[in-house]
Amino acid sequence: MRVIVASPEEMELFAARFARHISKNSTLFPQREPGAGKTSAPASRSTSSLGPREELGAGKTFTTETPTPCSLYLQGELGAGKTTFVRGLLRGLGYRGLVKSPTYTLVESYHVASCHVYHFDLYRIATPSELDDIGYRDYFDGHSVCLVEWPERARGRLSVPDLYIDIRLDQTRREVNCRAHTKSGEKYLEQISTSMR
Repeated sequence: MRVIVASPEEMELFAARFARHISKNSTLFPQREPGAGKTSAPASRSTSSLGPREELGAGKTFTTETPTPCSLYLQGELGAGKTTFVRGLLRGLGYRGLVKSPTYTLVESYHVASCHVYHFDLYRIATPSELDDIGYRDYFDGHSVCLVEWPERARGRLSVPDLYIDIRLDQTRREVNCRAHTKSGEKYLEQISTSMR
């Protein structure tokens, strides 16, 4: 799936929409509207503009089902909008606090609904073994959402993500390309693509 965004605000709105579908398809988060998003269209590559601001309010109630993990890896050059995407995604999941880049801390933790969301920024790691020093495996526990910027710096230490999000700068706009790598990721992309048509 490919989406073009023209500003950081649009990036946050797109990420909030993304969050809505993650929250609907993961038992970590609730279903906001039981009948919303029901289609059987495939998650094909598409280009779309962003929808309304009400997408920011998704994911505010709890579920009692067994949690399903979710991992998103974000790639893009410095300033492409990776942290802005994470901020929008957290807003879409219902988080209202400060969202800061974990460039110097490596990981920031957020509690949303009844789940932990971990935001990693691996830009400053010198060697993949630094991930062992912070106990990174504990974060990928099957009960959390993990958002990883600069995953290529982990050089094989991380498992396959549900979604790979590549953000490219193109003069004054950004191109967001999303690829699914798991069945959960395919489900997320299918619903996101459908909702953006």
